[in-house]
Amino acid sequence: MNDTLRFLVGFDLSFRSSACAVFDILQKKWFIMACACRQREVDIEYHHNNVHIKLFPLRPEGDVPSYLHVEGHFFDWLLKIIPKPLRRHATKVAIEAYVYADPSHSGYSYKLHELGGIIKRQLALTEFTDVQIVPNTTWKAQVIGHGFASKLDIVHFIATHGPCVNMLTLLGFDETLLPLDEKNRRIIPTPSQDLADSVAISMWLLDSFHVKKPKKRRLSQPILRAPKKKHTDPKMAKTSVITKVSNPKGFIAINCQDHLDLDPAFNDDRLFASLQEEVICTKSNDDLVIQKERFSDSEI
Repeated sequence: MNDTLRFLVGFDLSFRSSACAVFDILQKKWFIMACACRQREVDIEYHHNNVHIKLFPLRPEGDVPSYLHVEGHFFDWLLKIIPKPLRRHATKVAIEAYVYADPSHSGYSYKLHELGGIIKRQLALTEFTDVQIVPNTTWKAQVIGHGFASKLDIVHFIATHGPCVNMLTLLGFDETLLPLDEKNRRIIPTPSQDLADSVAISMWLLDSFHVKKPKKRRLSQPILRAPKKKHTDPKMAKTSVITKVSNPKGFIAINCQDHLDLDPAFNDDRLFASLQEEVICTKSNDDLVIQKERFSDSEI
């Protein structure tokens, strides 16, 4: 941890309700802000145990006025919290990486990218130089403990960690009355989920907040594997059939039925006189190995 580090800033950008959380490491104070989504949420302020939460007015209609609305309210408050000498080297900023939007919202992704560009530009103009982009699965895994944690999991986590505020209760929602989605999970309304996400993103910037430490990647050793044996169907495999065939000369031939089929009644003196070696034939499903041994004169 850097000894000069003083402020942690987390941005959760959303086209409906963006949120920003600031943590003062020295004074252990939280400053959390978001845009209201309902008229009853306008100008809500919460002060308790070094936690200050403020909701700004509703966003106006139109893309450009909406962007300027978020930029103006967020940075007016952000610049009051963090003095200029501490912005360049004593402040870390994390912005959640863009994710794919619901296809039913036409042009949502492009608008989110435009808003992100405006926020990044304003951060550079106000001398916030240490800015990081973090995927949502990364900060969820290291802060919450599960990379695919649900919105409700994050709300529950922030209710017991960090500022220890239940964002649903703060805005007057009853968790048991929230509707369910197709996966039978509670649908968390905005800006409750955005407030909780921004807090968790700012917590990701400090290792001491991590529940799950990132694993160091190890160089994998090459694994030596034994060659696999071919398994054949026992019904299809052929077994070697060994037969003994006697002849009038007293010669014994050992053969495989598939390759040397001698008739025991066959009697040809000239043929058996030329047979002076014993043929041992071994057959498998793939190859054929033949070994030959010559008889001695005493054995003939």
